[in-house]
Amino acid sequence: MHYQGIDGYVYNVLENEKIAGGGEGTIYAIQGNDKQVAKIFRDDKKTKDREEKLRLMVSKKMTDEQLEYFTWPQDVLYSIEGFVGYVMPKVTNMRMLTELYSEDKYDIEWRLAAAINVCIALEAIHETGQVCGDLNPLNILINLEENSAERCHVTLVDTDSYHVVTDTQDFRCEVGLGDYLAPEIQNKLTNGLTLRTAPLPTYTKATDEFALAVHIFALLMNGCHPFACAKQMGEQIQDDSSYGQMSTVQDSVVAPQPIENIKKGFFPFSQYKAGITIPISAPDFTTLPESLQKLFIRTFCDGYMNPTKRVSASEWIEALMPLWNEGFVECEAGHKHLRQSLICPICQVQEKIAHFFRGISNGKPPIDDPEHPPIEKKSGGQNRPPIASSSGVSGGGNGSGPVMPPDLQPYYDPEETKKSVNTIWKLFGATVAFLLLIVFLYMYVYTEAFNHYQQTLSGQTEMKNAPEICEGDLTQDIENGDLLVFYVESVEA
Repeated sequence: MHYQGIDGYVYNVLENEKIAGGGEGTIYAIQGNDKQVAKIFRDDKKTKDREEKLRLMVSKKMTDEQLEYFTWPQDVLYSIEGFVGYVMPKVTNMRMLTELYSEDKYDIEWRLAAAINVCIALEAIHETGQVCGDLNPLNILINLEENSAERCHVTLVDTDSYHVVTDTQDFRCEVGLGDYLAPEIQNKLTNGLTLRTAPLPTYTKATDEFALAVHIFALLMNGCHPFACAKQMGEQIQDDSSYGQMSTVQDSVVAPQPIENIKKGFFPFSQYKAGITIPISAPDFTTLPESLQKLFIRTFCDGYMNPTKRVSASEWIEALMPLWNEGFVECEAGHKHLRQSLICPICQVQEKIAHFFRGISNGKPPIDDPEHPPIEKKSGGQNRPPIASSSGVSGGGNGSGPVMPPDLQPYYDPEETKKSVNTIWKLFGATVAFLLLIVFLYMYVYTEAFNHYQQTLSGQTEMKNAPEICEGDLTQDIENGDLLVFYVESVEA
């Protein structure tokens, strides 16, 4: 099928050579062109807004270096009937990012290289002033060919869905996966609102930075989502469905899932909530270098209250590159991990899973994590995935602590709790002692007054030597109120 570009150039799209397909359209090869492909939209996607957006994107020319990192539209295609699709750069030998989690051979060296290269690709987009929007793993391709010179190179695709802003109009990104949507977007999608109808702004550079941090966290933390959690019942953990190949227990649980935690700003790897813990497939947050922990807290905790505090792509590159340059170490079991990690994260996860199932088979809750194999030897450092070059890296995290949303409990500190309980008991004891003192004083005063009255009465009886006279006098005193006055004066004395 022949289609014409904006400037009249004719493309022979080979509709019998389908490369890929999706919900919006199909990608085909172009005859005699091994550097470009054509995306032809479904009839219901051939809208005027989409055409205008693509024409605008085509007018923003990108350099060849930039086009290595994202498939920016090169031309808009028309048939006799009108707008049908667009032309974009062709990518080869690329796989989806999620495949890094599917095989054990992709160890921390591969994943750290991928994390750095995803940062470099996003930085290339942001340097042009553009926003990705739907930065989910299906739109991130990576070269996983062992012997390729482009090994671990990352390319961002589906750029026609990007959120493009002009001085007069916003061309929305109308799609997105909830696990990668920043909280400020999640909290707008209520009462039937969608990404197409929610009040602007929706996607921004800050929302891209949120999604980027999710990807980096998953790559460095055994494929676990940073907002995944599990229900803790006593000491037994019921795992949730955190994504990644290492998720082991998939039972349905009541624990909040990633989207709910994102909306509330609850980062379970750093913040505390009663009865909630991290997934069994996740290493402890402290297995990450402290410098990275601070950057994740900045993005997921500080960034919840103020999205401008999130870590940029260039800052992540600056933080991750030294870890790459330091190399890796191996535990006794042969697992590679970051040199700055004090224990092996993989061994820790395997031990947690083993003890979890041992506890189930014994009918007892799993015991605490055992000690982990010590760091023994340095890895050979061979066959490392190459790192793409990056320029203009600047910035750095300020390492500020988390600003917790008001509905979250502060981090649990056993010592502080013990002090609070002791203080409560001391106050309770003091209150009881005070009440007992009041009762004692009351009884003492009452007893003294009664004894005084008895002594007085005894004296009057002896003086008059007449019981009937004493009785008459006492009755008279009561009637006159003298006895009551005497009692009150005695109490006051």
